[in-house]
Amino acid sequence: MTKVTYLQKLLGNIQHQRTIIKRSSSEIICQNLFLALSFVILLRFFESSRQA
Repeated sequence: MTKVTYLQKLLGNIQHQRTIIKRSSSEIICQNLFLALSFVILLRFFESSRQA
């Protein structure tokens, strides 16, 4: 599995969970934080794999 398909799968899972959960404001904030955090981790992962 490539990094791009992993990213798409991750985003798909997050969007799927969003439709299930009744969205309170705190849950939306938590999911946005998780989304930003995973995005930063993936960017670091891409940069480190490019340098290696």
